[in-house]
Amino acid sequence: MSRRAAAVKLLIDACAKGNTALIARLLRDDQDGSLVNATNSNGFTPLMAASHFGHAAATRLLLERGALVNFANNGGITALQGSCVEGHAAISPKVALSNPKGCSEPPFICTTLRSY
Repeated sequence: MSRRAAAVKLLIDACAKGNTALIARLLRDDQDGSLVNATNSNGFTPLMAASHFGHAAATRLLLERGALVNFANNGGITALQGSCVEGHAAISPKVALSNPKGCSEPPFICTTLRSY
């Protein structure tokens, strides 16, 4: 496993566990700033892992560090969809409303989330 692949795995694992201290350290040490939007072999990003498992602080940290919300994994699921499916209502609006170009999800989802 390459050094980069190991860093991506470590970050995604930290996001899935909500380990904000490790997430912050890994992002701080990232030379080119691309780790925040890196994907694993399944197309999962750190934001997908944090939002899927309902870790609000980790999700917020990633969004503050520039995580992009519109990536979809190999199954076509975005971070927003993952948080909705898992029932994390506190996470979903943060993800949907963080996109400066607006929500990319179907209009009924965006309207529902903006009402939170």
